Amino acid sequence: MKLIFNDFEIIKRSGNIILSSPHCKRQFREGKIKAKEIRTGTLVKKVSSKTRSSCIYRSKYAKNDPNYDKKSTYKSELVDFIKDNNIKLLIDVHGMRASRDVDICIGTDFGKNVLYNENLVNLFETTFLKYGYKNVTIDDPFSATYPYTVSSYVSRTAHIPCIQVEINNKFTHSRFDSFDFENLVKCFTEVVDKASCFLTENAL
Repeated sequence: MKLIFNDFEIIKRSGNIILSSPHCKRQFREGKIKAKEIRTGTLVKKVSSKTRSSCIYRSKYAKNDPNYDKKSTYKSELVDFIKDNNIKLLIDVHGMRASRDVDICIGTDFGKNVLYNENLVNLFETTFLKYGYKNVTIDDPFSATYPYTVSSYVSRTAHIPCIQVEINNKFTHSRFDSFDFENLVKCFTEVVDKASCFLTENAL
């Protein structure tokens, strides 16, 4: 089932996790248009389909930034969807510039956004390492601390653990030798499946 809004869409599936890609289209922040994050939307939709998880993603440019604006239809509709569909975890997916020496950054606001569940964060970290992402960091350089990031806002408002995942562009842009989109899809599929089982077993 697809829910269509002005500049984003939600695909409803049966799982207890929702994936998010608020920057897969251009954004407008502080008077400037920012470039879209390549393949984050495609990744979210593919992994959603493979894992039967729900997903939310930008569908076109609008003069806003869901990961920054205080008032955001993207975030408010996401929270309503989470509450109405018994969602237990949000994974918010982003891209970071290739010049950074980090492969994957897991943002948790130093544990606050995941309700201080270290085992859940460890599950993500170990899975990323398993798939060959060597420099996997927690909250450095992106901690998702700003209160109106998607993960911070949703965690605080919907009272579920939320993880922000920043992926180095060298894995999502085809111009880099390290580009391997299929490895990303496999990695995220496994981490979502594992997290879903973990959430069920631990009744978070």
